[in-house]
Amino acid sequence: MGWSDRPATPAELEELKAVVREAMEAGAWGLSTGLDYPPGAYASTEELIALSKVSARLGGFYHTHTRASLRAKGLLAPWEEALQVGRGSGSPVHLTHYRQSAQGVGSHMDYLGLVENARAEGMDVTFELLHLPVLQHHGRHCSAALGQGRRAGGADGPAARQACSGEDQEGTGHRRQLGGLAKSVADQLQQTRKPEVRRAIRRRDREHDRQGAPRTLSSIYWRMKASG
Repeated sequence: MGWSDRPATPAELEELKAVVREAMEAGAWGLSTGLDYPPGAYASTEELIALSKVSARLGGFYHTHTRASLRAKGLLAPWEEALQVGRGSGSPVHLTHYRQSAQGVGSHMDYLGLVENARAEGMDVTFELLHLPVLQHHGRHCSAALGQGRRAGGADGPAARQACSGEDQEGTGHRRQLGGLAKSVADQLQQTRKPEVRRAIRRRDREHDRQGAPRTLSSIYWRMKASG
């Protein structure tokens, strides 16, 4: 299959299972996926279940960077797919970068509820957070920003080269999107340097303390900076 955007044939799926089995027998902890990035993005839910069954039988778990494109079907749909893989394979599930996509988009209670409900069913579900505003490697962002059909052939494929270089109208749009992402992160960091924003952060921290909630990352950053 390689960089081809198509389902695995039955023979190819058996070969993939054999690779997972060999890796588990060699000491791997489980199956990890990055479903925003090709070629992992081409894997179907059914293929992931089939491979996770092999891993689970040998004591492994399913670790995933979920498929963000599924948000078009619902805010929690990417994480729900991960739990579907766990249910279908009998595998423990670890959700990576588990968080709201932005402040005010849904509630953190929705995310905690999804995990708690799965645990109440008897599933073994854990997660960790993407805890800092960070720009990933520009190549991966460009790859993720491309439409699914334009990723075929990989980063060196003609469609990807044309789009990422801005040689066509759609590619120019993707470059603007990436530039906007960089500016957004820079603007957010600059905002936290303003005295009025820092005062608002301190007020929010006092409210969080009263509620027994954890401190915000922005407040932790400034406390560390003040202490040298």
